[in-house]
Amino acid sequence: MPTIIIEGIDGAGKSTLFESINKIIPKKYDKVLVHKGVPEYDDPEREYCQQLAWLQHKHFMVADRYHVGELIYGPIYRGFSMTEGHWFKIIEERLEQLNAVKVILLPDLDIIRERIAKRGEDYLQPEHYEQVWNFYNNFVIDNPSWTKITDNSEATAQMLVDQATGSN
Repeated sequence: MPTIIIEGIDGAGKSTLFESINKIIPKKYDKVLVHKGVPEYDDPEREYCQQLAWLQHKHFMVADRYHVGELIYGPIYRGFSMTEGHWFKIIEERLEQLNAVKVILLPDLDIIRERIAKRGEDYLQPEHYEQVWNFYNNFVIDNPSWTKITDNSEATAQMLVDQATGSN
């Protein structure tokens, strides 16, 4: 089952890339589109793992943020992350079994600041921009199964779909 996980700081362009991917998913697949924000459940098994377990062969899953965002935003805004350690490893193993394409979308920090200011976002506070950006940057360096991308163009969307479907 093709799976694409898009992670990154608020304002990176994840939703734009997500929408571009949604438009070009081959019609032979049933789409499962996931946008993770604040977790709905306090149980990582229910929040993340069960969702991956029920997906079947003809589904194409695209996630605009999944479990990595919880690693950084959870501690900043709730004082803890429910995807640290054991649960992070389990979720990553399940994504590996699915041959998921996992990307961190991380344009320049100045671009992030401009985008957040333009749209009037107030969830991510300005004093956290650099901390969150650095977390994602360090995460992708420390986790070689993840790929850093810097743009959310239609060409990038096509490249990710091709990679997920084995069409590249």
